[in-house]
Amino acid sequence: MGRVLAIILMLFPAAAHAGDSLEVSVRQLIRLLSDSTTSEVGKARHIVRSNDSRHLAAVFFSLEGFNGGNNHTEYLALFEPDWGGGEEMTESERIDQNVKKFRLVGYVPIGGSGWRMSVPESCRIERDRIQLNTLEQGANDSVNAPTKPGKTIVLIRPRQLIEIPDRTY
Repeated sequence: MGRVLAIILMLFPAAAHAGDSLEVSVRQLIRLLSDSTTSEVGKARHIVRSNDSRHLAAVFFSLEGFNGGNNHTEYLALFEPDWGGGEEMTESERIDQNVKKFRLVGYVPIGGSGWRMSVPESCRIERDRIQLNTLEQGANDSVNAPTKPGKTIVLIRPRQLIEIPDRTY
């Protein structure tokens, strides 16, 4: 299964060509990550846009019910716009309605039951990294109610996101 998913995800940028919006691209990724019993926790979806000329979109979403279970996993996915056609556009023309598709840069599990919870509102997209605050599972916390403050740094690399282990920052 892992190999099949890896192959599908390598082909994902080509699959995203069919969509003309960020929503379509996010739904495609969710379908690829899900099994027959998984569903998205709709209220968990949060989008953060970069404030630079790259117009990146960090999408936070949560999936629950893998293999019929009760656990959830939070994901961070990063998408970049493809303006299409190769024509030159001014910065003011580069707005969402001109985007032909959004291409997946990468995704990473960012939280889940018994682990941690992301705080998407704190997300900052920088030149080569994404930084955000988290709530980590403390010794006395219930499974889905972490309270220990933390932070997460995810490196943006060509075609992938890489979380830096917390002991390195």
